[in-house]
Amino acid sequence: MKREAIILAINDLDFGGGQRTVVAEANELYRRGVPVHVVTTLVGARMPLRVTLRIPESQIHHVAFKSFVDFPAYRKLFQLMRAINPYAVVSNLFFTNTVVRIAAFFSPVRISIREGNVPTEKGLFAKIVDLILSLRTHSIIANSGRVKDSIPFVFATKVLLYNGIGDEFFIENSERNRMRDALGIKRNEPMVLIVASVTPKKGHRYALEALSFLSPQERTLRLVIVGEGGMRTELEEYAHTLGLKEHILFLGNRTDIRELLSASDIFLLPSLWEGMPNVLLEAMAAGIPSIATNVGGVSEVVTNEENGYLVPAQDARAIARTLSLLLQNPELRVRVGSVASRSVSHLTWEKHVTRLLEIV
Repeated sequence: MKREAIILAINDLDFGGGQRTVVAEANELYRRGVPVHVVTTLVGARMPLRVTLRIPESQIHHVAFKSFVDFPAYRKLFQLMRAINPYAVVSNLFFTNTVVRIAAFFSPVRISIREGNVPTEKGLFAKIVDLILSLRTHSIIANSGRVKDSIPFVFATKVLLYNGIGDEFFIENSERNRMRDALGIKRNEPMVLIVASVTPKKGHRYALEALSFLSPQERTLRLVIVGEGGMRTELEEYAHTLGLKEHILFLGNRTDIRELLSASDIFLLPSLWEGMPNVLLEAMAAGIPSIATNVGGVSEVVTNEENGYLVPAQDARAIARTLSLLLQNPELRVRVGSVASRSVSHLTWEKHVTRLLEIV
């Protein structure tokens, strides 16, 4: 096992899939005795997930970049990497992937970057930067086969590494009634959960529209939306326009995702695009039947009508039809959820980090 230091770098420690991945990797590496450092790079970086890191405070660093041309910040980052003297750096998100590779361009450290988006989501500038800096990249770690296959020509090795799932998501949770009481949801009310930043690409609007297509009897459900973003006010107004305001609960950012899943009957992922969403894997592990748009790498883990349901992106009626099917069939929900949990049981953070150490 490698015992040399490893740096995990990312923009911030805000609520997000990439940030949660870094925290899980750092905690598992530290548990194994690997000297792991976490470096954040954005000026004014939000850090709510910092409290979930179990590594020493002395191994958490912040270098505040104001822009791609913040030369004093490049000097600080270079000096920090020289002081830590890591065996490898694993970088996440485009901004940090860029500044880390520039800062370390002439150093011997091995740099791997994580890619969680298909290239169509990137502009021409980003694609050119990625191509040039791939000369200074040991490997590009894709979180789904779809992402890996869609990466254009680069001067680096492309590898597939699915994200892991925390052990707590596979363990039966007894918090269902307590969480429902806390949310003000009746024991017999169906609860549908969305966990995603409230931004256009996450497709919340189609979820709300889907509810409007349900029959009055089916519309007794509660849609619980976890996450923050610039569209929240717009979605609240849209829910009011559709006459659904009393059926929708906006919770903002939360860290108790496992408990919220335990209170849920259906998990909904209405995204317009994804790489491999962590929360979908977690919902499956928890035995919650999922309805997910067939985007990115989703179909690599969800087999339609076996361990979940796939619907086209931007198709509110397809979401409504599948919601109706599951709402009317509690036994089907249990069966599909059970198959889902077994189908992702191999995706643990322990196995993920073992493979990560082989890659870097």
